[in-house]
Amino acid sequence: MLLVLHEKYTISALHKFDGINEEIANEILKGSFVNDLCELTNEYTKVNNILKKYMKVQREKGLLDHIPFYQSHWGKLSALHCMANINNESPEITHSNILNWLEFLEFLVFNIDQTTLEKRINEFEDILGTHVSELKFRLSHFLDTDNIIEAKYRVIGMIVHIIQDSYTVSHCKREGSDIMAFYCYSEQSKSEHKKYDRVLAEHEEKMLSDINDVLSQLLNEKTAIHLYKEILSLSPLAVPSSSGSFV
Repeated sequence: MLLVLHEKYTISALHKFDGINEEIANEILKGSFVNDLCELTNEYTKVNNILKKYMKVQREKGLLDHIPFYQSHWGKLSALHCMANINNESPEITHSNILNWLEFLEFLVFNIDQTTLEKRINEFEDILGTHVSELKFRLSHFLDTDNIIEAKYRVIGMIVHIIQDSYTVSHCKREGSDIMAFYCYSEQSKSEHKKYDRVLAEHEEKMLSDINDVLSQLLNEKTAIHLYKEILSLSPLAVPSSSGSFV
């Protein structure tokens, strides 16, 4: 989904929470950008210059602290966008990868301190890749902050981003409430992906309802694992990943 749409839908969802602290809401909004702009990457040399102008505007608004410059749409990080790692990946594997990331992010929400993270990071090696567990991994590597309060709510924003992408036309195919296919970004034309990097009008209400349900759980310090599974309901007829028609 285009970042401007992530911003629009996240703000819309946050407006439903009348009593939410403005600073917390702002950190959740920042977090909803992290999936696209995170500094953690499978290929450290990939530099993302495409979004410079947009990032400049967001920094001027105070929504980005630094310049995150690594690309996050390839390899294991594809799950952050509700997409497949590779072409022809079984939908069950992609689905499992995405749920694993959501589980990891929720773990961070409720255990957001550097000491706990360093002790338990190896538990998430399959999700993050061996290169992550071999490093002295810090929250600031992909959240641009060492402040645990800021990090907690930015992670909630990352979860919101995944839910938004699960309704995005060029990320996966939905029929009713079920996902029929996850797409693979590396197989797509960037221009065609961008053209359809949006939510169909008929899905907007359900997407916003799902986001509100998840935010309600997490902001009240309750798990939303059961909701992720409902939101990402996989059809038994789901097919392996491909470019879709975005070539």
